[in-house]
Amino acid sequence: MNPPPVPVKRPVLLIVIAILYLVSGVLSFFSIGLVLALSHMELPPDLHMDTALRSVRGFDIVLGFIVAPLSIAAAIFLFRLSRYALHLFSLNFAVCVIGAIYKLATSTVQAPLGWAYYIFCLVVGWAIALAVIFYCYKLTREKVLR
Repeated sequence: MNPPPVPVKRPVLLIVIAILYLVSGVLSFFSIGLVLALSHMELPPDLHMDTALRSVRGFDIVLGFIVAPLSIAAAIFLFRLSRYALHLFSLNFAVCVIGAIYKLATSTVQAPLGWAYYIFCLVVGWAIALAVIFYCYKLTREKVLR
């Protein structure tokens, strides 16, 4: 008779990353919904709101509908200790890079604090995403993710 399987203890960092990406994905859906709802409402004139809503293009909405489910799925697979989390995080990163390159190439970036702010956010976001990917790769090599 086989002994019962030993429960796997999840590293704390793994749980933190999974929660971060799960919350981020859910909030992305709410954010997209809010932008879509506000863009179809008659609102009192507000220069900042009007500028922000006009800066959101159809591409941004489509990108959000791709990135948000990828983030949620990657978080779930990571929490379930599946090696597919590595693939989903990598795919999510690739989609974000392609989206950023497209936005930079078509000059649709209207960052509130300018281009320097946008580039800074890209670098920080990509550094975090790459750190998560390398961490998942490490967990896959250590056979934590199967």
